[in-house]
Parts: sequence; structure tokens; C-alpha cells
Amino acid sequence: MVVDIKRRGEKIIRIVNIHVERTREPRDRPARRLSWQEIIRHGGGGTVLAGDFNAHSQRCDPRCTERRDAAYWDDITDEHGLVLGNDDRPTHNWTRNESEG
Repeated sequence: MVVDIKRRGEKIIRIVNIHVERTREPRDRPARRLSWQEIIRHGGGGTVLAGDFNAHSQRCDPRCTERRDAAYWDDITDEHGLVLGNDDRPTHNWTRNESEG
């Protein structure tokens, strides 16, 4: 889902909500078929990518011990000069069995 926000006289800020299905093979996930260059460039005042990337990376969580599906998103971040806006806290909790994720 993409939302463009523009106030009079200001540039567009684009917010992109992403949910990457972990059930599919990484190369078959719809998010990998998008033209991220077009999506990010169109948000002339800035672009925010937010959501569930289903990727595990030490960039997002320094405590991450098993890297999974992160290289693609790390490359997108690097290619487009994006900045991670996290603060090293866990970004989710396991609620099914009430143990912290």
C-alpha cells in the first residue's frame, strides 16, 4: 500500500507499507518484483518504507544471530540512501505463546 502526502507548497512524502510473505520463496515474493527505484524516487520529499519485511539483519537488530532474507533489503537501503529508523528494541513480540520475540 502506498500513500502520498502533500501539503500546499511542499513536496510529496511517500509512505509505503510492506508485508513480505515469509511462506513464499524469497525470489518469488511480490515485493521483489516491484521497481523500488520508481517507488522511492517518486516521493520527492522523502519516502518511508515501513512494515513487516520478514528479514532478519544485524542492521535492524544488533542481537540478531541468524541472518535471514536480509541481503535484498540491505541492498535496497544502500542503493537508495535510506536510513533505518529503529532504536535497537525488538520490533515484534510473540503473542501466541506469550514469550517475547
